[in-house]
Amino acid sequence: MSGVYIVREVVREVLAVVAADELPMVDEFDRYDDDTVLRRLRRRNGDDLLGFGVDEITVLATPVVWLALAEMAKQLGSSAAGGTVRGVTRLTSRILRRPTAPTTLPQMSGPQLGQLRSLISEISEQRGLDTDRAQVIADAVVAQLAASDSRQRPPQ
Repeated sequence: MSGVYIVREVVREVLAVVAADELPMVDEFDRYDDDTVLRRLRRRNGDDLLGFGVDEITVLATPVVWLALAEMAKQLGSSAAGGTVRGVTRLTSRILRRPTAPTTLPQMSGPQLGQLRSLISEISEQRGLDTDRAQVIADAVVAQLAASDSRQRPPQ
């Protein structure tokens, strides 16, 4: 599948660059499907997330990267013809308690990458990350997608 990126793999690669100390938490997420991970990362109050207190989790890079990529995948997927089919499949899987397929992102255009940068900034602000840290994260996400894209292209 040329030009398709698995969100959790991109998250892992980005965090290896910008927040390697968070990789053990990402490893814990391997036990869950993407929908479960997203529900846990979206929590803003109440239960702790994998032993991390709410105050601590709000300043981590993991939720910012994962939530931004998942939201972008959702936006791009909903505009694709298969968006409705994927939605029904996820709902059916949830009802039957089956894990969902990994969330994927298609190859993105320049304007879409700009939209992703804006989304990262917005989520970073909501989560309490400073602007400089948000910029580093956004740069790393875009660089990872660009590097993955260049590795997928056949030599000319």
